Amino acid sequence: MKRIFYILLLFSLYSISANATATLTRSNIEGKSPYTDGTLTVTPGSATNFRVQFSLTRDNSGNFDYYSLQVVHINNATVTVLKDVTNLDYGWGTNSFSIDGIIAVVLPADKQTGEIRVRFNAYNGQQNLGNYINSNYKYTLIGGGVGPVDPVDPIDPVDPGVWTVAEGNFTRNTYDNNKVYIGMNGKYRHIEDANTLYGIFKKNIRIVDSWDGFLAKHGPLGAPIGPNTRLVEDTNTGMVYYQENGVLRYINSPEAANKYSFDLKKAQKIQGTAGYTFGPTFY
Repeated sequence: MKRIFYILLLFSLYSISANATATLTRSNIEGKSPYTDGTLTVTPGSATNFRVQFSLTRDNSGNFDYYSLQVVHINNATVTVLKDVTNLDYGWGTNSFSIDGIIAVVLPADKQTGEIRVRFNAYNGQQNLGNYINSNYKYTLIGGGVGPVDPVDPIDPVDPGVWTVAEGNFTRNTYDNNKVYIGMNGKYRHIEDANTLYGIFKKNIRIVDSWDGFLAKHGPLGAPIGPNTRLVEDTNTGMVYYQENGVLRYINSPEAANKYSFDLKKAQKIQGTAGYTFGPTFY
């Protein structure tokens, strides 16, 4: 009887140890790469809202009763828990190898420098399976007025205190459904759909990721560029125009076309320009 008891005890201990391997396979601020260090631009003097995506994966069979996931702010070795998610009801069954989710987080106004990390722990019954394990990657806070403040403008690498629209440059707002904008005539204009984007501009354009704060600082925002936009070539003269809502704007040189990444090969043929209105020329 004792022998059976010890065998069962050893089996139980083995089962617990077999449960002690879980991995945070993904943890990233929404819109950022999950597999590299990054930055988070804070709102000076105000709270900053962001969301974190995560995937927790169990490496072997067995059950975890629950897990704890934390988003933390770290500054000069001081750790502040911004969000603590302990899912007591989920239950990692033997056929469930991954837990995926999104966490909404608020960074207080007094947390303007330092970094954001994600960490986790897992539990089997009342047994803590180890100390909290930090994510491999961190997000450094920028733009708070203290410490690093946009050291290099991602679109227009000039003095960070001088904000201008970069003519002809493209940016993708990763915090707003990956909307793509182009700098055109002193304003950032949202290109409303992919057909418009690739029906006018070159396919190999460089699009730089940005965020709401960047666009606000570099604004103003202009009217969106919608599907009633195209390139046309007047077969009578060979002149190529940017047409938007019935208004023609002459593209006066290959240099002007390259500046805005217009793909002149996509110009549709028209015979004459009678009935059109003319707008400013692209130089």
